[in-house]
Amino acid sequence: MNALVLNKLDRLGFLSLTIIAVLTLTNEFGGAPNIEDTFHAGEMLAGATNLYFGSFDAYDAVAIHGLSDILPALFAQWLYGPDHHFLPTIAIHRVMEVVAYLLLLTAAFQLSKNNIYRWIMLVALALTATPMVSRLDLPLLVCLNIFLLLQRNLSSYVFQILFQVLLGFVTAFGLFWSVDRGIISIVSIGIAVLLSSKINKLFYFSLISFFLTILLLSIFSSLFSIERYIEHLNILIVLSAEWSYGIKLVPVVLTCFTTFINISSIGLSMLLVVRQKHLTYENCNFILLSLLSLLMLKFVGTNRADLLHIYQSYWAPFLLLIMVTVKNDSKLFQGNYKVGVLVLLILIFFIPLITPWFGNTRYISAIVSAALISTFLHHAYKIYVRPAVF
Repeated sequence: MNALVLNKLDRLGFLSLTIIAVLTLTNEFGGAPNIEDTFHAGEMLAGATNLYFGSFDAYDAVAIHGLSDILPALFAQWLYGPDHHFLPTIAIHRVMEVVAYLLLLTAAFQLSKNNIYRWIMLVALALTATPMVSRLDLPLLVCLNIFLLLQRNLSSYVFQILFQVLLGFVTAFGLFWSVDRGIISIVSIGIAVLLSSKINKLFYFSLISFFLTILLLSIFSSLFSIERYIEHLNILIVLSAEWSYGIKLVPVVLTCFTTFINISSIGLSMLLVVRQKHLTYENCNFILLSLLSLLMLKFVGTNRADLLHIYQSYWAPFLLLIMVTVKNDSKLFQGNYKVGVLVLLILIFFIPLITPWFGNTRYISAIVSAALISTFLHHAYKIYVRPAVF
């Protein structure tokens, strides 16, 4: 009977998640684009336009983020010509943002198995995840999902090899797709793959695939050459000082805010890892997401500390908190985790309630966030208050 009830709850939860995701995507990405910042709208076209007309000089083809600023625009120019590619490029970017949003939900879905708060947390994430990820995160999120998939017992040995090769290929491509996310992906995914290879030797195929892909891409096109990448990276490092807000009140407060959330989430997860005597996939996931949280904090959240950028550093710690609740389950509110998880969840969902670019979903977000927090408080009451009073 309990299994039947849980099955019905899973179906209801999945249906609710699907409806919320569709409504959120429609609200965030529906309608015609509204260009308010011409600089950021144009940065995805400058390097691509120079390349389209034959200039392969590193500075002429510089992209603020990487090839994610160039390849979609080149594809749009190839389809519509150099005079009618602006709106098609924006449309391609929106499609990639939708895919990134769905990949984040997929990763959270995989990590939340056996979590008694699964559907509440997934719905809360679905309501607030659209500004957490962008087209820059696509290869990183693909790698994360493939890595989680490879931890399962795939039916075919051939499929295992294919996904291992795909993991290495996407990681290598991601290095050129986005400069900061590429470095983040190589460090976090790379270390997780090395650790996982001690559990399953097939992960060596991912490492071999990564280095072969780098070599082949460098031979295939000068866009993917290591020399060009290093030159491009040096240009961005020189220019990065101009992007910082400096020592001002709001950036400093936001930096402290996001640093507390990320470091605390990492601390909670590491308390669980150090208790394990043997290396498991679960520990590899904790280490992977902890590295992601730390590196996203450094290169994304605090590099340019405004509301948009700090929120982009929240999806990794949120996945960590999902894993923490799975690991502790009914013991979540015992010891150090009771206050820690509750406070971090409140802080993560505080930003959507005060940020106008969430649109109408921020009101629904407030309801779901309140339900999430109420659920945890309810369990805390049952464990601590009621036995003490009655």
